Amino acid sequence: MRRVLACALVLFCAACTGQNLYTTPRTLPEDRGQVIIAPQIAFRPKRPPMTDCSEDRCARSDTSEKPPQFPVPHAAYRTAIGERGEVGVHGGIDAWGADGKWNALRTATFDLALFARLSYVVASLPTHRRDEPSRAHSGLLLYVPILLGLNLGRFTLVASPGYTVVVDAAGRLTHALRAGAGVQVRVTSGFALMPEASILHDVYGPAWLDTVTAGLGFIFPNLAAPSKP
Repeated sequence: MRRVLACALVLFCAACTGQNLYTTPRTLPEDRGQVIIAPQIAFRPKRPPMTDCSEDRCARSDTSEKPPQFPVPHAAYRTAIGERGEVGVHGGIDAWGADGKWNALRTATFDLALFARLSYVVASLPTHRRDEPSRAHSGLLLYVPILLGLNLGRFTLVASPGYTVVVDAAGRLTHALRAGAGVQVRVTSGFALMPEASILHDVYGPAWLDTVTAGLGFIFPNLAAPSKP
């Protein structure tokens, strides 16, 4: 019952698209759960040159750098599946979804996990065309990073390079590369902090996905301390 209530809380909490992960490669012990609340800020760099536009429309297009948004709370709930598996849910007003993690390599000092997250997002997504600066967007985002963790006592340094694909409401695909880095600090046996930053850069497709996200994860109870391989 407590897990059901935790999942409900996550699914109705305001959240971003789930670009930051706030987790390490090490999975939770069996039959354990974890709640993550993370205020985070996402902003876009200067818009790149547009294509396929008339001179009049190009002149009126706004290519200025957008200021950072106010912090938005990201929320997630994670639970163990077997000895090396883990699943999670995240959600909010404009984004919700689920993910899975498999801790493929586990040692006292180094962990590696395969991770996949699928999010449904409702947002206004700008494109690379000046004659189509933005459109209502309801679509799917698939993140497929590899989690690399270096365990140093109370600290775990995490890198999460990977691939992202967006399928918008019109069925168009945009491909992007993602890179993330963070450090989990286990303050007590039941609480951890994890600052994390990630970069998303589109490489092919109509959508302009370039985004930088930075946040601070509050993790409790933290039950995945890698004291043993």
